[in-house]
Amino acid sequence: MTFPRECRFSSNPSRKKLDQNTSNNSDDLMSGFNTPNHKTMTSIMIRNILKRFNISITHRWNDVFLYEYSFATGRVPAYNLIDTQIGMKVAKFKSNIAVGGTNILNNRHTEIYGGPTVGALFYIKLTYDDFLN
Repeated sequence: MTFPRECRFSSNPSRKKLDQNTSNNSDDLMSGFNTPNHKTMTSIMIRNILKRFNISITHRWNDVFLYEYSFATGRVPAYNLIDTQIGMKVAKFKSNIAVGGTNILNNRHTEIYGGPTVGALFYIKLTYDDFLN
C-alpha cells in the first residue's frame, strides 16, 4: 500500500517473553521482568495540511502482565490509549506550536501493580527552530 508523501503510517508490535527454565532453578527468586508479553503502537501522521498544519493520532495497547516486586506481586490489567497532536508552523517566528494529549479518552489505568491510576494529560508545546523552512 502506498501513502501520499505527506501521510506517514507506522506500527510497532513487540513481543517480550522471559524464558525461565525452572527445572534447573531451585531458587525462589522472582524475575522482576515487569513488562507485558505483547504491546503495540500504531500511528498515522499527516503533514503539511494547508502547508502549515500537522496532525498525528497514535493508538497504544499493552497486554495484561504479572508485576513482581518485593512489596507486592499482582496482575496489571491490559489497557488501550489514544494520543493525538495538532501542530502549526509559524514561519515568521521560526517556530512550531502544538497542542496535544496522551490518553485523550481518559482511560484510567495502572502501569505498575499497586501504583496510582493514570489518566489524560494535555499539553501545549512551543518549539523554536532556527533552521525552519
